[in-house]
Amino acid sequence: MSRIVFQAVDFAYRLDQPVLTGLSLELPRGLCFFVGPNGVGKSTAMLLAAARLVPSAGRVLIDGRDTVELQGRTPEAQEERNRIVSVIYQNMELESDEPLARLFDVVAETGRSLGAATARDEVTSALELEEVADLRLHQLSKGQLPRVLYGAPSVVMDEPLFAVEPDRAARILRYLADLADRGGRSLYLSVHDIALARAHANAVVLMAQDGSVATGAPDELLARERLEAAFRVPEGTLYERQSLYRRMLAGGTDYRGS
Repeated sequence: MSRIVFQAVDFAYRLDQPVLTGLSLELPRGLCFFVGPNGVGKSTAMLLAAARLVPSAGRVLIDGRDTVELQGRTPEAQEERNRIVSVIYQNMELESDEPLARLFDVVAETGRSLGAATARDEVTSALELEEVADLRLHQLSKGQLPRVLYGAPSVVMDEPLFAVEPDRAARILRYLADLADRGGRSLYLSVHDIALARAHANAVVLMAQDGSVATGAPDELLARERLEAAFRVPEGTLYERQSLYRRMLAGGTDYRGS
């Protein structure tokens, strides 16, 4: 597993609006969930960890290597970065006319992300993608697309389950936890569903409304008192928001998208 360390990191998209200030921590390894209110910098911290952004001040190190060194624009430099850590964005748009089954073959043939051709069938079954194997990427729904993209030694995922039904999300997370254990991977994902985080996380990065950041075990950081302090709302309000979001998803498009 890669070792990702933040050393006194500052980051701002605008000089007068800092997002992170003096952040120093080592990211937990395994299946790690980023939890916190909107606007506290979860996505920014994850992109810094993935070398897609660089700090305004301070350093982010991946296995001792400064992420500034991974900012080359050549195809070779980008491929090197992707070998180290990959990113699944919340709204990814990929272009290919190949059916999903063929793209899986290409990934398996490289042996880089999933390890071997035999992993293709394992992933297809675990992520329940058999029914879409003959579809093109543009035909997949927002809930299905992230499920085809897991891979690489370290993976950063911004709300990868945001459009996935809770029962299926739980099955996917069980598989990802097993994958992290068996494959020595570090998987970092942000979620709004506290119940999923409590049930499946090996570790948590809790980013609070006041700017504080803590890392540790889910039974400690996702306890009611810690959550209410981080979100500055009663715990029940968090579940009301999640319930509303699920009802919104229930009224969405079918698996083929619009």
